[in-house]
Amino acid sequence: RGFVHARARYTMENRKIKLIIFDLDDTLYDEKKYVKSGFKASALFLERKTGIPSARIYKKLLDSFRKFGRGKNFNIVLDHFGISHVAIKDMVRIYQRHTPDIQISKRVRATLRHLEQNYKLCLITNGWPWVQKKKIDSLGLRRIFNLVLYAEENGHRFKKPHKKYFIKAMRHFRVRPHEVLVAGDDPVADGEGAKSVGVAFILIHTPGDIKKVLAYAKRN
Repeated sequence: RGFVHARARYTMENRKIKLIIFDLDDTLYDEKKYVKSGFKASALFLERKTGIPSARIYKKLLDSFRKFGRGKNFNIVLDHFGISHVAIKDMVRIYQRHTPDIQISKRVRATLRHLEQNYKLCLITNGWPWVQKKKIDSLGLRRIFNLVLYAEENGHRFKKPHKKYFIKAMRHFRVRPHEVLVAGDDPVADGEGAKSVGVAFILIHTPGDIKKVLAYAKRN
């Protein structure tokens, strides 16, 4: 409770940021790149099962994603090619467990390198932990962040904006709310989560916005 109410005792003038909490997907990298990586792995799997060229399967997956977003992409592809002997769950398994071919941009990496010299850095991410761990490993983020927390590790009920892991991060680094900044692309998961524990929040529209975090931290 103390974390939630402590912010009222401080003003912006005496705020000093010590800890920056980042989201992962669409904050530090473009998540569409992960989707494309998963589609490529799934297309190769389906090629082995059916003999249909993976390039054709991949193109159809991308078309379905552009038109409908995520959700029914594999159903659409299997129906389109008339494939009945491959289960959707197998496609999903390949997608979730593939090794992602993703990178963070030079700008994001440079900014994180600069931030890590002056602030403690924490990553709190929603999503299946084993999936998120593969992303983090592929992006090379473990050596940059002091702490990585998987908000759904103990169940979906604790995913952001639930305050559990925001509080856990503050206790781990022994900081008060006025010393914390949260940066993320989701006004609800990240923004409301930050608000629930009384800490500052910056909305990240694209990974390139990460420089706003550096500017804010320097001012505060």
